[in-house]
Amino acid sequence: MTFVNLSLLAGSALIVVPIVLHLLMRRKPMRLEFPALRFIQTRLDANRRRLQLRHLLLLLLRAGIIAILALALARPSVRLAGALGSQESPVAAALVFDAAPHMEYRHENQSRLEASRDLGLWLVTQLPERSEIAVLDTRLGSPAAFLPDRGAAKDRIARLESVANSQSLPAALDGAMKLLRQSTQPRKEIYVFTDLSRGG
Repeated sequence: MTFVNLSLLAGSALIVVPIVLHLLMRRKPMRLEFPALRFIQTRLDANRRRLQLRHLLLLLLRAGIIAILALALARPSVRLAGALGSQESPVAAALVFDAAPHMEYRHENQSRLEASRDLGLWLVTQLPERSEIAVLDTRLGSPAAFLPDRGAAKDRIARLESVANSQSLPAALDGAMKLLRQSTQPRKEIYVFTDLSRGG
């Protein structure tokens, strides 16, 4: 086979041009996202974040329970030093007894005043050594002073009786607080013995 113009045959190489143009100018597919799918994806992300937060809180709660349990089993205690002193240091204690007539009401074959006397006698034995003890009641003109020793305090409690003309319990407490302010003891305590009636 022979060609009249062989040089023009080389022009067939130009066939590459439309192929390249076709590949370059080919339209790329557009990605369309449906609104419903976008909403589902948003909800999925929100739910995932919520679950992660919930799992984190649950992890912290479990770790906190274990830490509190370990702390409770270790039985922590606080020892306060300084002004409060120790439980064995002497105190200034005022025992205030309600001596109004309603303290004569009886319950289980014992008047409220008798029960208060028994409790007061027991309390005097529990106070630390060298404590300053005052026994006050709501009788008018009741002396507000510290007693010389524990025996005098017990004797004063044992002789307590109810009276018809008594002052109010807050007035007796006011006298007890004034007396305690005069003490040099760092710990000051007031014990009130009453039947918790409306008058008391």
